[in-house]
Amino acid sequence: MTIHIDPRKGSGAPGDIISYQPLASLATLTRLNSADIYFSGNGPDGKLNFGIELKTITSGDLFSSIEDKRLQTTQVPNMLNDYNHCWLLTVGTFRPSEHLTIEILENSQWVPYEKVDSDGDRYPSSMKYGFIISRIADIQYSGVHYYNVPDLATAAVWVVYQYRLFNKPWVKRRGMYGFDTSRRLPLIPEFRHENSKYNKAFKQRAEMAFAIEGIGEVKAMAMAEYFGSVRHIGNATIEELKAIGFSNKFSVMLQRRLRGEME
Repeated sequence: MTIHIDPRKGSGAPGDIISYQPLASLATLTRLNSADIYFSGNGPDGKLNFGIELKTITSGDLFSSIEDKRLQTTQVPNMLNDYNHCWLLTVGTFRPSEHLTIEILENSQWVPYEKVDSDGDRYPSSMKYGFIISRIADIQYSGVHYYNVPDLATAAVWVVYQYRLFNKPWVKRRGMYGFDTSRRLPLIPEFRHENSKYNKAFKQRAEMAFAIEGIGEVKAMAMAEYFGSVRHIGNATIEELKAIGFSNKFSVMLQRRLRGEME
């Protein structure tokens, strides 16, 4: 598995995103049809492709691409067409001035954003802060996730963490199921397999224990093994909880929680 970076955004020269670790050890330069960074990973129903459009703030790349509409009309639509999951990753910091134009953080100082013409001359920009954040909101509404980091070194780390996260087997993504308010999906990864060796009653006991604050997957499974029913768990004694491996202090607290769950 490899992270692919378009040469135009990661030529390998010092200061380019591909030169930063840990990204440098995982990335390769590849000409991409859309997006600046690409990797494949896992989704709930199989393999997915992930695209990241990288825009820098201090260079004015983000602002110019929005002003001339190439981000909205070409780059984002192409990325949405080519990838299952898309990000707009911006690097740098900007804010509104007292006149609501754009200021950028450059060398630890806030300075007005300046445009650069074809001759390399710089001149103040009248671009409004509200215009930029409105276009970013439109892009998010189209289905692109937005994230901002302060510098390229952080951007490199962020990309690697996304790559590692989405290359985990989906059934290992326990955190994802915490957002399933329907409660239809099992919380414990092992129970998501259709051929799980655990029966329905065991799963019910383990899931009930796992849903209690402070109980991890291993201890939830141990409780399901030790106790014969959900009611038995709810009526657990301090001695029984200690026998599973909980400390006396935690057993007392857990017993109170269990009583509350069963009321």
